[in-house]
Amino acid sequence: MTEDHAPYLNEQAQRVILAAIDRDDRTVGRTIEEIGVTCGHTGVFALCYALAHSVQKIMFPEVARGDGSLTGDMVTIQVYGEPASMRSASMLWTARFVASYINGDDSTATGLFFGCLEDPEQAMSNVAALVGLVGDVARQKEQESAD
Repeated sequence: MTEDHAPYLNEQAQRVILAAIDRDDRTVGRTIEEIGVTCGHTGVFALCYALAHSVQKIMFPEVARGDGSLTGDMVTIQVYGEPASMRSASMLWTARFVASYINGDDSTATGLFFGCLEDPEQAMSNVAALVGLVGDVARQKEQESAD
């Protein structure tokens, strides 16, 4: 991935987020696959960072990146009312990835992402869970605003 990919990735991240909010799994899957083909694993990693950033801005706007105080369970309890471990391995990965991003722990986030690539099916499941979290968080916030 090069800096030339930044505008492309920004556009694709927006596309994924909007599709997640609309529960359009087909567009999400095609877009992630396209990012992988165009930019490789580093492009998908950049997408995951953009998604984690979206979760932070929607769920934890008062928490500055690098605060260091969040846990993965805090992320999922806020959205689902239960710890990530009660949901699935992919949700546990997602919660840990988002918490690592928000805490500014880039080495853990990087390790989580690239460590899961040994099992491509699990890696795709993890990214899909992260996309699902963004959609759930955005819909939850939208509902709160409507109430």
